[in-house]
Amino acid sequence: MTALFILLVLGIGFLLLGIIINLLQMREIDGIYQVQKYKSLLFVKNSILAIILLVVFFISGYVLEILIIYKDSLSENIKKIIESIEEMIPPIVYFGGSLFVFFINSIFYNFVIRLKQSTYSRDYFETLINSSFSFKIITDLNFRITDVNKTFLEKFNLKKEEVIGKSFLEFTSWPRTNIILEKALEYNCFINGIKKDVLFSINLLTIYGEIRGYIISGTDITELNYMKRKIEIERNFLEKFFSPTIVFKIKNFVDEALKKSSDQTSKKNIQTDFQKGEISEGIVCFFDLHNSTIISQKLTIDEFTNLLEKYINYVSQKVNTCGGTIYKIIGDGLLVTFENQNYESFINCLEDTFYAFANKEVFSQELEVGISCHYGKFYKGLIGNESLLDYTILGETVNLAAKLQSVNKKLKKNIILTEKVVEKIPAQIKDISNIKKIKEIYWKYNNSYIPIYTLELEKKE
Repeated sequence: MTALFILLVLGIGFLLLGIIINLLQMREIDGIYQVQKYKSLLFVKNSILAIILLVVFFISGYVLEILIIYKDSLSENIKKIIESIEEMIPPIVYFGGSLFVFFINSIFYNFVIRLKQSTYSRDYFETLINSSFSFKIITDLNFRITDVNKTFLEKFNLKKEEVIGKSFLEFTSWPRTNIILEKALEYNCFINGIKKDVLFSINLLTIYGEIRGYIISGTDITELNYMKRKIEIERNFLEKFFSPTIVFKIKNFVDEALKKSSDQTSKKNIQTDFQKGEISEGIVCFFDLHNSTIISQKLTIDEFTNLLEKYINYVSQKVNTCGGTIYKIIGDGLLVTFENQNYESFINCLEDTFYAFANKEVFSQELEVGISCHYGKFYKGLIGNESLLDYTILGETVNLAAKLQSVNKKLKKNIILTEKVVEKIPAQIKDISNIKKIKEIYWKYNNSYIPIYTLELEKKE
């Protein structure tokens, strides 16, 4: 009797230990779930809870068995209750055991299926990383490489055994102190004598809630960076041919065009739209040197070229500072517009340019600059065809400004303005500017006479 009692007590003890183990399992699974958020883990957790309930059922069976053994020492009422269910206890326990076996097998079969669905075999894992066109590098927590895909090996002409076990940080300019998870960052790689610009992103490699290392993905952007640098050089070179205003306009137009579409039909429409140009309104000016021919005869070719470069550079900077736009360099002349209606800045540009030449503030040579200006509407945009395009301005306003250029030389004036320009200048600016009417010239295109004025400025003694 005593041995049987000990056996039953031990049985209860083992079941209680089993419950403790189950509770520990639930805690570990819950910790993994907090990291992974896999719903299958919740299923396992609830299944363990059901197992605990079954174990409690068995403990109840053991307790009833003990009561049966010692029923004679219990009260008459409890003894009668135990005797009434005594014959039913074995079948109930046997049924419970059968149910327990069935339930356990079902739980773990379901768990194996779910585990199979969420766990990669070695072959499947290799297939997964090798199917990517980007670099895939697996490392441990110390960034020692444990696996790489074929794309990485082929890009750098390597064999897997040449990189396994090496530190990934040796291959890149990526400092370990600057690691940012899940953010794409650009770094340089120099591997096996091959230099590449690579856009890397790094993620934690987590297996069943435990961080095992890193998964590093990389995209080769060497060609992209080359194109970006090429475009930047071309853009900088383009700025040598066009003013910043025109370059900015072209860039914005291209950016907007790229957002719309990239198919061939749209490309043709984009070019057609851009070549349509637009009608603008403002002051059109010609800047030129009146005595460049005489000076060129006194200087060597290199000296004269350097002088022209210095002259064009000065006028360009002055025009840009005053809000103007340079459309053309024509020999020693510049075709310029002022469309921002800042007439004070416009007058300042004319005065500063005159004094820079007249008083030898910038140039030591006896250069004479002429500026001729007319106000009106004009076309601005691309002209030409697919093989040759030019961004320029056209129209009667431009033609009259060009006509004034030759008139300016004959009149031996430095600055002449048409009446339409003078009319646009506010009274407070005219009051402090020495603007005088000098004559009228015949303009054959509309069979009329055009009043012209000069901005008289005196050379400093």
